[in-house]
Amino acid sequence: MAASQAGDPDLIGNSYLTKGSVYYFTYRKYQKALDQYLRAWQYLDKSKDPYLYHKNMYYIGVVKSYLGYYEEAFTLFSKCRSYYRDTSVPADFPNLRYNMKKGYLNSLHQMGICLFYQSKIKEVSDLINEGLEASAEDKNFYIERSYFYKLSGILDYLRKNDREALSNFNIALAGIEKKSDFTNASLIYFLKGKILLRNHRENEGINYLEKVDSIFLGRNFAHPSVREAFELLITHYKDKNDNKKELYYTKQLLQFDRVMHNDFKYLSGKIIKEYDTNDLLTSKKRLESSAFYGYIVAGISFGALLLLSVRYFKVKKVLKNIKFLVIRLREKKVIKIQFQ
Repeated sequence: MAASQAGDPDLIGNSYLTKGSVYYFTYRKYQKALDQYLRAWQYLDKSKDPYLYHKNMYYIGVVKSYLGYYEEAFTLFSKCRSYYRDTSVPADFPNLRYNMKKGYLNSLHQMGICLFYQSKIKEVSDLINEGLEASAEDKNFYIERSYFYKLSGILDYLRKNDREALSNFNIALAGIEKKSDFTNASLIYFLKGKILLRNHRENEGINYLEKVDSIFLGRNFAHPSVREAFELLITHYKDKNDNKKELYYTKQLLQFDRVMHNDFKYLSGKIIKEYDTNDLLTSKKRLESSAFYGYIVAGISFGALLLLSVRYFKVKKVLKNIKFLVIRLREKKVIKIQFQ
């Protein structure tokens, strides 16, 4: 309300961003978060404040990544990374310097996620090293550093370096649980459960998979990647002839699918309609504007060429007439002139 009364588009846009971040980080209410991000974008897409512009772009990228548009999200995060990393901030602005570095590290982490889903493992490894190096020996970024240990754990999990994966996941959980990031915590529980199961530590593995369900039960939200946890629990209790728990986890899986379906249907339609379409229209206007100026330049060039051509032919005609006249005069022996 205060921002609206001020009438400053940047203030209004930033207010919607803040509201959206509460929905996203605190509650993982992606639908409500996206509504706020898109409202913010209406005010910030032409903002002269690059920090707010890229902050909004980052959040749009998060939603795109969640929906599985990894290439598009990666492009947005790459732009954010470059801006946050390369922008020079004076030493007497410590809060801005902190926010810029945090934005840089978070963008790196999100880029890593996108690369994993595109199976670009070598690139992920490079990003992890960059993130760990950038956050080394800086207590202010202890939590951000945790996410690079999470990525390292996923990398080790894929390479079946199970001992290293469990170690990295444990380090990551210390910061992720401190931040109350239940989404990434559930992902780590899921992967730890799978590692323990494939190492024949069944009871421990099932315990971690059940932690995934506990988070889903309490928050009515989970990342799409952990869906398999419910399938593994159903299979486990079916093999144990525990019909009660098998039925329970079957119902949970159905509920999980309903939540995912509703989220994806809403978010996908909304982001295509209100962000991607506007982005395309903006690009269209830019290209049309570019083409318009191109036509102007071409028109001027053509006009100049035409003018030169007209003048050239006029001069040529005059010269031709002079030449004809000289020839006639020479024939009459009035003058002796030789053309070269």
